[in-house]
Amino acid sequence: MGVTCPHCGRENQRPERFCENCGAFLGWDDGQPADSQPFAQQESQPDEQRAGVQIEIKNDPIEVTPGNAASTAFTIKNLGTKVEEFRVSVSGPAWFLVEPATMRVFPGVEATGTMQAAPPRKPSAVAGVTPFQLTVTSALHAHVSTSASGRIDVAPFYELAAELVPTSSSGRRLTRHRVTLDNRGNVPLRIALNPADVADGLRLDVPAVTDVPPGTVIEVPVAVYGSRRLIGRPESKTFSIVAEPPKPLAPVRLPGTRVVVPLFPKWVPVVVAGLVVAAVAAAAFAPKLTAQLTTTTTTQPSPTSTAPRPPSPGQSSAAQPADQSSAAQPADQSSAPQPADQSSAPQPADQASAPQPAGPGSGPQSTSPIISGVSFAGDTTAPTVTVTGHGFGAAPPAGQDASSTSCGNYSSNGEDYGTSGLKFEDTGNFEAGGGDPLSGDCIGLVVQSWSTDQVVFQFGSAYNSFDHWYIADGDQYKVTVNNLQYSGTVSFSG
Repeated sequence: MGVTCPHCGRENQRPERFCENCGAFLGWDDGQPADSQPFAQQESQPDEQRAGVQIEIKNDPIEVTPGNAASTAFTIKNLGTKVEEFRVSVSGPAWFLVEPATMRVFPGVEATGTMQAAPPRKPSAVAGVTPFQLTVTSALHAHVSTSASGRIDVAPFYELAAELVPTSSSGRRLTRHRVTLDNRGNVPLRIALNPADVADGLRLDVPAVTDVPPGTVIEVPVAVYGSRRLIGRPESKTFSIVAEPPKPLAPVRLPGTRVVVPLFPKWVPVVVAGLVVAAVAAAAFAPKLTAQLTTTTTTQPSPTSTAPRPPSPGQSSAAQPADQSSAAQPADQSSAPQPADQSSAPQPADQASAPQPAGPGSGPQSTSPIISGVSFAGDTTAPTVTVTGHGFGAAPPAGQDASSTSCGNYSSNGEDYGTSGLKFEDTGNFEAGGGDPLSGDCIGLVVQSWSTDQVVFQFGSAYNSFDHWYIADGDQYKVTVNNLQYSGTVSFSG
């Protein structure tokens, strides 16, 4: 049988002698209520029923360093007239916790809990003040609730990783690098980049200052210019870039190497000198050879008819017609060779079957390979180059895929064709299609069509990816096709 508490009105089940809610005495087991017991003859006055709660945070703000933990206490006071069960919750960062989650508090009594802040040593735990809110709600009376606000002060930590990519490059004029800056701390970093220990003949172009937010990786482009050399061996030169973050971080030195490649290899002068000697020798011996060929060339005489001998001075042709007849018929004339026998004599007229000198248009003439012109279609963003002439061959030279270069990786970047197969140079700005991909030009060439008298090509995807890696009206250029070269000024056709 249930017993109603005379103080709080809660129904309690026997054999309880005290109220489960407020702890008041309920009476004896015979079922007689406590207020009807003999010793409770005086009439009791019931207290006024009320409910309320108060919360207090001991330390504010909570100071903590990432990678460590800090805690503080809070108190809850039951302002009501009944025993309450309070639920505790907190809104704030994921690394901020409260214990215990529920607290049972008697009327007029305080209970204590703990809050703990444990931010990880990661950029996500941003330095500075982070607010939070602690909320307490009664499980018995849903409308009884209160909150208190607090702050967490997260200390800063600094960490930077810097790298030069690639550490070495090779080229004739311009090569590209990049500085990778990884801010692994929880505060923004302003980093100064300064060239240092740059060898003679090199010049670096790099932004002076770069801002890197926490947890961010930024790639800063670096242009390395080498002095132009016409002839010689490739020469290796060194340089450094110093990344200077704010204190307490120390500067980071990033060393690099640049191989300066001459325009022509060392063997080119030797070959040119040999060709000059051969040309001089040919020029010296050509007249003698021509004269010798002229003297050894004989012209065969053609057969001629016998003409009567003119009369000697003082002799009349009319006075001696008979004598001429008899003189023309000597007795032994029959045994002498007759002119008619010329047909049976060996003839030098074999000249009819001898080869005759070729005249103009008598046979095919050889034509030397040459580039006769270069035209530009489209515009600066997507140009098409057409090379005309003859002697280019029926198919393009073998190329190598230019997807992986010293400047980075690209897709649809065309091919490189060695030193003399197919190459385009925008003087002072960039070169395309030359050398081998890992040590040659970063921009490949995409051949659209190839015939013996016309070559049409476009540029790979690395085109226009850096400053002035593009062609424009007025630029000076040079095109190489199978060792043939042609230079001029860029002019886009309308």
